[in-house]
Amino acid sequence: MATEALDFYAFNPTAIEGDKGVHYMWEATKNEQKIYYSCIDEYGGTHGHENHDVMYAIAKGQEKDKNNGVVKFIFKHILSQVVFKAKTEYANMEVDIKDIKIYNIKFSDTFTLPTAAKGTGSWTSSGPLGKNAYTVVQNENITVKGNDPVTNITTDTPMLNIPQKLTAWKVSETGTKTKEQADNAKQCYLEIACKIRQSGAYLLGSASEYKTIYVPFGDTWVAGKRHIY
Repeated sequence: MATEALDFYAFNPTAIEGDKGVHYMWEATKNEQKIYYSCIDEYGGTHGHENHDVMYAIAKGQEKDKNNGVVKFIFKHILSQVVFKAKTEYANMEVDIKDIKIYNIKFSDTFTLPTAAKGTGSWTSSGPLGKNAYTVVQNENITVKGNDPVTNITTDTPMLNIPQKLTAWKVSETGTKTKEQADNAKQCYLEIACKIRQSGAYLLGSASEYKTIYVPFGDTWVAGKRHIY
């Protein structure tokens, strides 16, 4: 009797408790295998759960008499990790950071698994871009000192984001000069509430007040990679 070869697909997590498919859902049929994921603003509010490091694995053509009936998987990540660090340009400069938010990134999309186990899957690139901000840090008091080589300013764990190409806010005579124009054009930037001192004198803000600056931000986030800024 001939042994039928089977294709196996594995997903982690299998489900998010209490989510009911709003933020995470996977589908595996004979012809199509997909994962839908929607990132939440994990550090900017209470959403009931954290973002999850979603992974998948494929094992094709498996037969019962191979590997003693055991199916072996190699899992791959579908999201990008993002970490922020800071240092000052001058030894006599200090910066106090309260909030950092990133604007106009894609927060949800659908990932299609590759047809071959060693292949590379793809995101649809049609997911919505959000004008709402995603939080890097909130209500913190992080001091970046001039004599420090680098300060980690990411809250707890890396951000998990949909892989995507970020178009930086183009600030020029012919570009989008205002924040509203940048939002309408879906151009990406950081909003940073901070105080900046040089030799003890305040260049931005004061002892009692944070001021907001905007920094154009562009890059390409890759699945399974950690991007450090």
